[in-house]
Amino acid sequence: MTGTAIRGACRRTARRLAPLAAVTMIAAAPPALQAQGAGPRAADSPVVRGAGATTLSDTVRLSAFFPPGALTLTGKTAQAELDVTNRARLMTDAGGTALLFDELFGESGGEPPIGEDAANPATGAGDKQDDGARYDAWGAKRNPGRAIGEVAGINALIWFFNEYVRGGNFTSVNPRSWWFNISHGFFYDDNHFKTNMFAHPYHGSLYFNSARSNGLNYFESLPFAVIGSFMWECCAETHLPAWNDWVMTSLGGATIGEVLYRAGSTFLDNEKAGGSRTMKEIGNFFLNPMRGLNRLTSGRSGRIYPNPADPYDRLTPHLRNFLKLGVRITGDRTSSESFESDTTETHVFFEFDMIHGNVFEATRRKPFDYFTLGLQLNFKDTETLGRLQISGNLFTSDVAQSKKTHHVFGITQNYDYVNNSVIEFGGMSYGAALFSRFGMSETWDFNTEVNLHIYLLNAVNSEFAFIGGRPPNVERFREYDFGMGPGAWVRFGFSHKGRQVARFFYRFTFNEVLNGSNVNGGDTHHTVQWGGFQGVIPIGRWGVGADIIAYVRRSFFEDAGFSDIKQNVGQVRFYGVFQSF
Repeated sequence: MTGTAIRGACRRTARRLAPLAAVTMIAAAPPALQAQGAGPRAADSPVVRGAGATTLSDTVRLSAFFPPGALTLTGKTAQAELDVTNRARLMTDAGGTALLFDELFGESGGEPPIGEDAANPATGAGDKQDDGARYDAWGAKRNPGRAIGEVAGINALIWFFNEYVRGGNFTSVNPRSWWFNISHGFFYDDNHFKTNMFAHPYHGSLYFNSARSNGLNYFESLPFAVIGSFMWECCAETHLPAWNDWVMTSLGGATIGEVLYRAGSTFLDNEKAGGSRTMKEIGNFFLNPMRGLNRLTSGRSGRIYPNPADPYDRLTPHLRNFLKLGVRITGDRTSSESFESDTTETHVFFEFDMIHGNVFEATRRKPFDYFTLGLQLNFKDTETLGRLQISGNLFTSDVAQSKKTHHVFGITQNYDYVNNSVIEFGGMSYGAALFSRFGMSETWDFNTEVNLHIYLLNAVNSEFAFIGGRPPNVERFREYDFGMGPGAWVRFGFSHKGRQVARFFYRFTFNEVLNGSNVNGGDTHHTVQWGGFQGVIPIGRWGVGADIIAYVRRSFFEDAGFSDIKQNVGQVRFYGVFQSF
């Protein structure tokens, strides 16, 4: 297409969009982008590109203004734009199939003249991130029917693997086994700690992201994890349904699932092409298989179209990632009236910490716009994945703010998994938190966080858990108790230019045992306390740090045959740290 033809087409477009008649064209363009017609591109043919618009919200098809095949694009970015007055933008995607306008029809109250996909960013329009929108910010169409089909498919695939690959002894299901499970109700199972407290929540994250990657928001996706877990518990195995599985798979799955969804969004870039785009899509697929699968099957993994207009949907403001590598020295002393043990171990560890957003500076406050993540790998310990802890805000609101102080209230959803040679601790809790920031100078702040929460389910290692609470089909003797109870944590520290350099923390958890050591209905409970200091000396984006952490467990048994237990664990860590964002 020659420059004259493009100018003429744009003039006709502008006339059809009266009163938006002023069209600005930019003749200069990067060599990577060329606009072509049916014949060779003239040397002086202008390239149409835009100065960059903000939010895109409405779409009409390019065929309304150009004949099919009249305009195609080549090059790394494969997109052409021009500016139209009244904050409108014309843009074609790699196939030359979409014409986009920013808030053109929204202000007049009219509808786009052509096309049902009026809110689809995958064809080039952005997204208002309206919970009722037909498409989400990444161009995924709202499709709950497909999501429930994927949930059923996940269960069918795992059942097939257990039945025909593993040769499991618990997968010979039929309608009678389904009715037996439903009529006998829920129990507690005896799986390994890592299975119940990590593997099952990860399984639930697949259910959750089947919905999340099909255009549903956080709260709309949560029921799919609940339903998917119930389908498995009642109908995919002959074991009685496990209450602990249902809670951790559903709620733990939603917690891990949303974090994986947000983390995957930091990889994705719809405007990239070539090998860089491929690697980003692979990275997202590794983190979030269901989202990667849905992007692949819908064609969005290879299509070039705009990224979400709202940065909170991709690279959220104030995103900070920290990588730590060092050594940890752990000492454990466990004692009762009848025995005592004392051990010391040294291991290498790797830690990844993410602070997603800033609870004080946030301009958007949807679920998990602010969350913290801590993941630790312990090499040559009993389990490599030694810690995964997540706390995300479901609701956030300012309480008070002045020039030097800021107080924010939040409702949090918390997931805990700690598993090493001396500690097993995990659970799901919901809390009320108060975040405070006190400005000390232009560069120094003092920050505090108080969180009061209740565990719907938690698990704590116990020396006598194997005695009571065994399911009808015993496969192993469990080494931890299931319970519930209140908890609290307090954190306070100093930050320099937004980066934490020193922090003190204390945490308390009460576990009233529901299944395990509470033999013959006797009262059994555990108290768990954590406390310590963490300090980092920043050196640019690098730094060196050290932690001192104490863990104290007290286990009380009403049964006269058991002695109360005292467990004291101390840990010192030395490490280097790198801030990647």
